[in-house]
Amino acid sequence: MHGLAIAREVNLRSNNALELKQGTLYPALHALERDGWIRGEWEILDGERPRKIYTLTPEGSVELERRMQAWNIFTAAMESITGGGPSGKTA
Repeated sequence: MHGLAIAREVNLRSNNALELKQGTLYPALHALERDGWIRGEWEILDGERPRKIYTLTPEGSVELERRMQAWNIFTAAMESITGGGPSGKTA
């Protein structure tokens, strides 16, 4: 996807809870590209501005999986501490 499409998708999937601004999104995309976790390629269509399309690299897929596992461990620990979670209980 290109940057604007990524921002829209994040907004949609988060039920409007997360809104990525250009000043946040593009530096993050550039850092991910620099680290080799995504690849950006320019797409040029007739009558449209060139735009960079980003795809996840194999290394990026491995890193994404690692971070998702770490996030799941973290959220489970926080739910254990606070008593929160799907049941709606709070400390």
